Amino acid sequence: MQEALQLQPYFPEWREKGVQVLLIAQEQEPAARFLAQHDLELLALLDARGEAAAVYNAYAVPQTVWVDKDGIVRHVSVGWREENVAEFDELADTLSQ
Repeated sequence: MQEALQLQPYFPEWREKGVQVLLIAQEQEPAARFLAQHDLELLALLDARGEAAAVYNAYAVPQTVWVDKDGIVRHVSVGWREENVAEFDELADTLSQ
């Protein structure tokens, strides 16, 4: 969930482009506490049974899955590096077109 902190400044700009960011968590309490503690403005999806993970083959943590407006997976990033911020900003531009 730490990647959400570094991406937070981009959320408003991405939202204006029509890109929605979702946090998918397996446990409600840790996710709710994290969102409240850091005042993050993003939607959180509780996936206690792993159904969303199964749909997107998301079995690594952290994993970022970019899905276009038609529901097609366009990019998957496993792990987290500072360099992801620039890559994700570029992906947001591409998917918003």
